[in-house]
Amino acid sequence: MFLLVHLVDDQGRMSTAYRRVLRRAARTPGHWAQGRSLGSVRAEVTRWIGVQARPDTVPPWGRLADLVNAAVHPEHVQDVLATARHLHRLVTGEETDGPRPRWLDPSVENITTAMIGGPEWARKYGLPVPEGPEPETPAEDEQAPDRESSAYEMLWTVVRVHRDAEARIAELEHQVRRLHEENARLSGDVTTWLGDYRPTIPDQDRGGHRTRRPVADRHLGAQDPAQAFTYPLPAELPASHPTAG
Repeated sequence: MFLLVHLVDDQGRMSTAYRRVLRRAARTPGHWAQGRSLGSVRAEVTRWIGVQARPDTVPPWGRLADLVNAAVHPEHVQDVLATARHLHRLVTGEETDGPRPRWLDPSVENITTAMIGGPEWARKYGLPVPEGPEPETPAEDEQAPDRESSAYEMLWTVVRVHRDAEARIAELEHQVRRLHEENARLSGDVTTWLGDYRPTIPDQDRGGHRTRRPVADRHLGAQDPAQAFTYPLPAELPASHPTAG
C-alpha cells in the first residue's frame, strides 16, 4: 500500500512508473526490465504491489528502489526510499534501522492510504483527511520564496514530461524491433515456401502418354499429296509472246 500511494501518477495510475522504468531499462545494460514490454513490466510489478501481491513474491530491494527513483518526485525520493527500505526489511526479516512510520504503531488498527500519504495527499484525491496533528508550518524566514518554489515546480514538470516522452519512445522502439523480427520471420517463411513450390503442367499429372498430332486445316488432310499452285494473271495484261532476236 505504501508503494501504491507514492508510485501512482496524478490520475492514480501506475502506467507512468512503468514507462519510466522502461526508459531506464533501455539505457542500462542488464536491467531487469530490459527487452520487456509495458504489459510484461506491469505483470511483474503487480506480483509485488496491489491486491495480487503475495508474501512469497517479495522482490529484490534493487527493483523496488528502481521503481521509487523512476516515479517519485526528486524532492521526496530519499524519504520514500528510507521508509520503503524499512518496510522491505520487516518483510524479509532483516534488521531495521531508521525511524518507524507513525501509521505502523500498534495503536493503529486500520492503515489507510490517507494515513500513508498525509493530509495533502488525501485532499488531492478527495479522501477524508486523517485525524492527527497537522505538520508544523515552518517560520516565514525559513520558507522558500514563492518565485523559487514556482520555478522548481515548473522545472519538475518539464523533467517529468521529458521522462514520460523518453519512456514512450523506448516502448515504441521496442515494439518496432518486435515488428521487424516478426516481418523477418514471415518473409523467411514465404521464401522457403516459394523455394519448395514446383508448378506442374496439368497434362503431366495424367496417366499414360498422349500422342501429339499436327494441326491442319479440316479441308486439307496431313496425308494429301502436294499439288501445283498457279496464280491467274489479270485480264487486262496481254500474254507475252516470244519475239525473235
